[in-house]
Amino acid sequence: LLGPARLDEACARRRVLRALDTLGIPYAAEPASQARFTSGSGHAIGPAELLLESAANPDLVLQIGQPPTSGALERQLGGTRAPHLFVLAEEGRPDPTRRASHLVVAPLAEALERLASDPALATSEDWRAQAALRAERHAEVTSSLVAEPARELDDLSAMRCALDALPETGYLALGNSLPVRIADLVAPATGLELAGVLHQ
Repeated sequence: LLGPARLDEACARRRVLRALDTLGIPYAAEPASQARFTSGSGHAIGPAELLLESAANPDLVLQIGQPPTSGALERQLGGTRAPHLFVLAEEGRPDPTRRASHLVVAPLAEALERLASDPALATSEDWRAQAALRAERHAEVTSSLVAEPARELDDLSAMRCALDALPETGYLALGNSLPVRIADLVAPATGLELAGVLHQ
């Protein structure tokens, strides 16, 4: 699970993604991670919330970098079968909830590249396919909810109206982290392809 990153960390994030693809680990990246909209990511799975919501009692969650803003992750960690949380970060306070069972402070790209060089850590094709299928099914449910006419103006329908009104090459300025994540959920149902978070 890739958390937020600064704009100047985009190059380092590409090295992180290459290492994850070598390992074959399905991963999710939040919109402000500088990795969510990176092309050529073979094992990237949808918006981060969709992967976490669709995950059936994961045994382990690896947080890479700073903590994401995720209600789904909070629910997973607060459940009766909470997964082990491993945190890999370079600096800061990457575990504000103090729920991590392991915390590693190291350069992200170098640490993941060393893991990717170990053939014993390769994942199975079946496991990757199951993770992708669960996220895809959850995305279909979300898309159907967004596509239905809303009886009242909620977060999803308001964002749908805003995105529908955008011109083809338009820019959308959002005020904080939650609307960014709602836009990431709603955009696929509108047929829009988000180019990325340009500023944070």
